[in-house]
Amino acid sequence: QPSRMLDREGIPLTVESRSQVRILPVRWKRAHLIFVSILLLLPLTLMWEFTYSGFFSAQALLFIIGFNFAMIPIDGVLSQAVREELLQVPLSTACSVVLFIGTLGAEDFSDFCEGFFIELIIGIVERLFLGYIFNFIGS
Repeated sequence: QPSRMLDREGIPLTVESRSQVRILPVRWKRAHLIFVSILLLLPLTLMWEFTYSGFFSAQALLFIIGFNFAMIPIDGVLSQAVREELLQVPLSTACSVVLFIGTLGAEDFSDFCEGFFIELIIGIVERLFLGYIFNFIGS
């Protein structure tokens, strides 16, 4: 009950402003999520277009490995930006989808398989070891 907390803190509220106390934080959270989504959409679109280039297909494995390791701090930045896991998950999923589409940008099937399995191994290692190491260092 935000109005009771504000009354306790000595902030007078009229009847009209009591409904605003409940509505404004929700509007701010939605606007902030849309803003962060747009900020994330622009680099992801550029990355997606980059995966169709010949330069990417020639060095696909290096870029896939680099993008995977770049996603580790990006997930931390996204969770700091939206400050709620339920809002961060769709943004992180969009990054993962673009990364997987980058795997599809390989020149042939063998490059695709190499990229896919390297991405899979990096994901397994990241979930098993890196998360534990970062939690241990952070605490």
